[in-house]
Amino acid sequence: MLGLGALALAAVTAAPGAADYRVDTSDSVTRSAGQPGGKARTRVIGGSGTNASAFPWQVALVLDSRFAGNDYQRQFCGGSLITPYIVVTAAHCLFDTDPDCADPPRPCGSDPGGDGTLALDDTDVDVVVGRTTLSGTGGAEESVYINGVYINGAYDPSTARGDLGYLTLANPITAQARIDIVDRNNLRAWRAGAPTRVTGYGLTVPEVGANKSDTLQLATVPIIADANCSNPFVYGSFFSRRVQICAGFLEGGIDSCQGDSGGPLQTAAGAASGATRLVGVVSFGSGCAEQNKPGVYTRLAQNPFCEAVIANVDQIEQAEAVPPAGQEAVVGPAGCSDKQFTLKKRCKKKKGSAAAVKKKRCGRKKKGRKRR
Repeated sequence: MLGLGALALAAVTAAPGAADYRVDTSDSVTRSAGQPGGKARTRVIGGSGTNASAFPWQVALVLDSRFAGNDYQRQFCGGSLITPYIVVTAAHCLFDTDPDCADPPRPCGSDPGGDGTLALDDTDVDVVVGRTTLSGTGGAEESVYINGVYINGAYDPSTARGDLGYLTLANPITAQARIDIVDRNNLRAWRAGAPTRVTGYGLTVPEVGANKSDTLQLATVPIIADANCSNPFVYGSFFSRRVQICAGFLEGGIDSCQGDSGGPLQTAAGAASGATRLVGVVSFGSGCAEQNKPGVYTRLAQNPFCEAVIANVDQIEQAEAVPPAGQEAVVGPAGCSDKQFTLKKRCKKKKGSAAAVKKKRCGRKKKGRKRR
């Protein structure tokens, strides 16, 4: 496991209860129990089945085949193929999830083929792409990594901020479509109320011990205004509008959940180019589909993490000598945006002699401001 970015890896600390990371710990394989909250819940709640061909960039992270069970039983997180060689996922899927590390002892008393830490090793994980039903056949499975597992250096497990990680494939997956991050021409993709889609292999009810869905699930969730997500009755100061984005329903009922972690939050109807774009990465929530506790996602749709992904991918490609043919842009053609979308207020029309003056004032108001 290698760290990326200018900041050193943060020390492991227990995160507050709000950071109920969405890693599946419910299968029979012995896995790390270090995730905040420790709740054995999985996947998309309130969604419906879909086909992997509609989301060909969707990745399932599964424990290596040396562990018991099939791919469905060994699945624990999601991800998105952003180049033929690189999968983006959540840092917390990789940071404290080594299945060789029993609890106790911790750190690992025995970590065959690993580094003796709680971090996931490249020999512990496989990637499944293009398979609608995990226990079935078809699609592509990549089980060998070059240097394996990378975590963005800005990741802070105590706040869930900077929740980005990467897996690098030994061989390119060229038959599958990849997904780009939303560019600056599509600011409306993350406006409040904009529909987005979250996908993952998932549970349809949020009870502990419920059976997992073997089939890729899909749910449509609207973006929630930053002010609403930072409301004290929602996530308060634990939510950071600079690096996180909320999506879902304040009344609950539809949400991502454990096991969806690292998977894509993507545009619903395609970007201006007609292509589906990546808005965020599934990170955490308090419970699943609960009232006033929507899903929180790492905000990829603009800086600072839009450019951080570009830099991280460049570092990985250089470190692992990815051939030029496998190096592709990871953001839409217009590039990253520094602006967070702000709806413009409409001016009320007035009749009479003051109408012309009012019109000029409205024009000034409609310029809008950046959120801070």
